[in-house]
Amino acid sequence: MGDKPYRCTECGKNFKWNCLLISHKQIHTGEKPYQCTECGKRFSKNNFLTYHKRIHTGEKPYTCTECEKTFSSTREKPYKCTECRKSFSENGSLTIHIRIHIEEKPYKCMERIHLEKQYKCIKCGKSFSQSSLLIFHIRIHRGQKTYICPECGKSFRCSSNLTSH
Repeated sequence: MGDKPYRCTECGKNFKWNCLLISHKQIHTGEKPYQCTECGKRFSKNNFLTYHKRIHTGEKPYTCTECEKTFSSTREKPYKCTECRKSFSENGSLTIHIRIHIEEKPYKCMERIHLEKQYKCIKCGKSFSQSSLLIFHIRIHRGQKTYICPECGKSFRCSSNLTSH
């Protein structure tokens, strides 16, 4: 451990400061304490909320010295999801994001009620614990994208992708 004495009991990752460990634990709990007053979207970190608010204000405080184009963030986002076009500054963030499209869930809940998967897809045989998850899954087979952007007309399978767009 050495210079990283704070250890996450969930995944074993070590941190230099306790505040970083506390922030990291939100990954496991799903806690999002910071909420946008404009649209209600929630975030795990305050700086994510700060960047998000620029969508509503149109603020672009950063200017390229080469072309004078303005941006809402200083970070480039070269890693783009081929499914929904969302961009990320780090490849690891893109890898984690892709899990929502392929329904990969690396963390398993051992509660018996959550292990019961009584809703089965008749097309591929995949089972789900909630009917709403099966309904969402069926959209993949149908190629159904029911959430449409009123600005550009692009469609999405889930509302969160439309919100991100």
